[in-house]
Amino acid sequence: MDDQITFVAILLRQVAKAVESLTEDEKSALVSGEASLRVSVESKARPRRVQPPTDETDIFTLRERLVSCQTREEAERIIEELSLSKTALRQIARALELPHQKDDSVSRLVERIVESTVGFRLRSQAIQGKVEPIPATKEGQQVAQPESDKPGE
Repeated sequence: MDDQITFVAILLRQVAKAVESLTEDEKSALVSGEASLRVSVESKARPRRVQPPTDETDIFTLRERLVSCQTREEAERIIEELSLSKTALRQIARALELPHQKDDSVSRLVERIVESTVGFRLRSQAIQGKVEPIPATKEGQQVAQPESDKPGE
């Protein structure tokens, strides 16, 4: 019985709070019968993030999508679009056998995942000279390309 009394008291306090926040015109419309008062229940909880891809197939598919990316930014965008929670990112890192700490932030986990799937390949290609450098620009002007080391070019 005490639970019901407590519930009704809390409910009436919230209704009173809502009525107090009404404008004078809204109050007049209620009194005259031109308007009605409705009560609804809305959650104050933050919306939950997408559940982690717990299935190994999902993680494998995500890894394949990330490996096929040409830039780190593209890989980061894919992860960002999934709106994964920290728990999901930790689970993905674990499945990819990446070292991580429990207190790593979401951004740090994303960085580790991107570096392990895309970054290592880009670094390796750059070291081996297999990637054509993109010419940098300065205020709309192209920066001169370095001379080639190969004779005849």
